[in-house]
Amino acid sequence: MKKTKILLTILISLLNFKNAVAVQATKSGSADVYKVSVEKVELCESGSTLANCLNPVVIGSGAKEFDIASVDAGASVGTYGNPAKISLGSTYTHIQTTLNRAVTIKADFDVSGGSNLFCKTASGNTAGTGSAFAVGTTGNSASTDETEMIMYIPDESSAHAITGFTLDGVGDSQAGIEIAMGTNITGITGVNASGTAGVVSSSHTHIQHRLALTNPFTMRLNTPKVDISFTTSAAVFSTYSTDKNEDGTANDSACAFWAGEPTIAVTLTE
Repeated sequence: MKKTKILLTILISLLNFKNAVAVQATKSGSADVYKVSVEKVELCESGSTLANCLNPVVIGSGAKEFDIASVDAGASVGTYGNPAKISLGSTYTHIQTTLNRAVTIKADFDVSGGSNLFCKTASGNTAGTGSAFAVGTTGNSASTDETEMIMYIPDESSAHAITGFTLDGVGDSQAGIEIAMGTNITGITGVNASGTAGVVSSSHTHIQHRLALTNPFTMRLNTPKVDISFTTSAAVFSTYSTDKNEDGTANDSACAFWAGEPTIAVTLTE
């Protein structure tokens, strides 16, 4: 039985996270729950680029939620798609996946690099939106009562204001978080909509992501089976401050979350 593995690295290597200075910092961590909605997977024919998927063939469609954190790293969390639609003899060099920007995450980790400042998801906190980070709750030790929250794959912006953080205060140390996209990510307003490569705005509900296959895939006589698996090493990002009101005293901590990278492996098995 022949296996052709197609890997998609969805976010971190494609986003350029530029942190604000001074007391505000950014750290990635693992999630206890990471529910992502995959809504379409397409193969792109020869001649495609990271910015353009030529003659896309849909091998999976329809929203399907996967809890990435519920299985061991790299383990399959389910099947997705109908590869019978792949044209016999056609060669595909890229793959494009469509994800909903909204992700459900439960997490709690040390955001200070060893100084025992933890950030957790908590009920009653402000959820993330298409243009804002989710608000976390800080503590001085690991928690066991974190709850699920909605947060978003971030939009491209020169500065993300954060609820509860004072911007441009006395210390002028919190300029927001800047995020830039690669051309292999496209923001779209619906699963079947089109957009501009490298642009994700707050109004976009979904993203398309394109990746060159390690080896081109050519459809043979046997219809392959499609399995989908995930790995999360830095599935969620948090930014924090020990002086959220910028009065010059480190006595009022705050933190916020946004969705980081899942690595998706789509395996076509003949």
